[in-house]
Amino acid sequence: MKENAYGREIVIKKKDLSQFKSFICIPAVSNRKCCRCDMPIKYQTPCSICLQFCGYCVSCINLGLLKECDYLVSYPEPKNKHRHVVFDFKGTLSNEQEKLSKRIEQAALSNEQLLVYAVTGAGKTEMIYNGIHRILEEGGRVCLSAPRVDVCIELSLRLKKVFPDENIAVLYGANSESYRYSKLVICTTHQLLRFKHAFDLLFIDEVDSFPFSNNPILTNRIEKVLKEKSSLILLTATPSKDQLKKIKKGTLSCVTLPARYHKHPLVVPKSMYIGFWKKKPKVLFSILHQFINKNQPFLVFLPNIDDMHVLEKQLKKAYPNLAIASVHAQDSHRYEKIQSMRDNQYDCLLTTTILERGVTFKHIHVIVVDAHQPIFTTASLVQIAGRVGRTVDAPSGLVYFLHNGASRYLKKAIKEIEHMNKLAKERGLIL
Repeated sequence: MKENAYGREIVIKKKDLSQFKSFICIPAVSNRKCCRCDMPIKYQTPCSICLQFCGYCVSCINLGLLKECDYLVSYPEPKNKHRHVVFDFKGTLSNEQEKLSKRIEQAALSNEQLLVYAVTGAGKTEMIYNGIHRILEEGGRVCLSAPRVDVCIELSLRLKKVFPDENIAVLYGANSESYRYSKLVICTTHQLLRFKHAFDLLFIDEVDSFPFSNNPILTNRIEKVLKEKSSLILLTATPSKDQLKKIKKGTLSCVTLPARYHKHPLVVPKSMYIGFWKKKPKVLFSILHQFINKNQPFLVFLPNIDDMHVLEKQLKKAYPNLAIASVHAQDSHRYEKIQSMRDNQYDCLLTTTILERGVTFKHIHVIVVDAHQPIFTTASLVQIAGRVGRTVDAPSGLVYFLHNGASRYLKKAIKEIEHMNKLAKERGLIL
């Protein structure tokens, strides 16, 4: 029981307090504020435990109901003890990746906050391995936090190969596995709220994206998650305005990698007007036909599930021999479909923004339909375009932004990709 409370807050009832005498115990609510997420308590409900109207927190309710009569118990992390950690990375880093890897390792060892600004497909994951290894060998505890379950699962598969003897905990809401203490943790962003002074090194991947971006609950709690002496490494391909301002002022250290490891430029999307495709689908289908004739797999991103199903139905009718599937966040079979796409069982996979980050498909092309819609932000479009050309054997491809009037986000995304290519060329990082 004690081990599972190391650096982690467990919710208990008042009647169970006697079982946790040696633990740190605090009320779940203090001064009308939730002690798990620091947000104000605004609502009450009749409580069968304390037999009163009991305040409860709605801000972190996705982690389980937390009421005024509950307690949060935790146990301090044990002191770090040096140990041997099997490190089995068989890849080779480019010169630029090696430089960034050493800088990340330095930051990890010197209790520093660092922003790693690297283009999509630059090999950010490979560049953090050495830093993880050093902290684990010093007996420290490491966490990698990512915005989406799909990304966490992908990360866990990669890290299990590199650290084969580590007991890696993978935490997300729908995971049926019960919690176990681990020196290496991979979790979705909201799961961080369960920890207290737990980590010597914390990586936050895609720090620009939902749910971390513009979320005071999460951004304000990072200090609580980290140990007093610790390091925070932020990873992004699209830094926020606030981060760019901090970099300019010199209040946030930053390293930049504007090129991919294979030294080919980022694929610059083609912007094309198609009008209202549901009424007049001819232009859209002429573009889709070009992709189909290439006999190579492609992704089609759409702004919502309804539009995705409309286009899926039309495509299946027009191309009955084409292997087509669709995927979205609520799809209970999405992991199987993503794997099937990797295994070349589909010619075309239609998707919402669920696949904009954290997944890699070989020899892939991309179309974004209705790319002018607000859900396709600059960061989102940069990430989507970044699905293409990620591997050495397929460093190029096609990206189409199809719209009914180009949005400022769309224009900015293309400019940002062109800017990173220009920067990479100036630094001699692309062929």
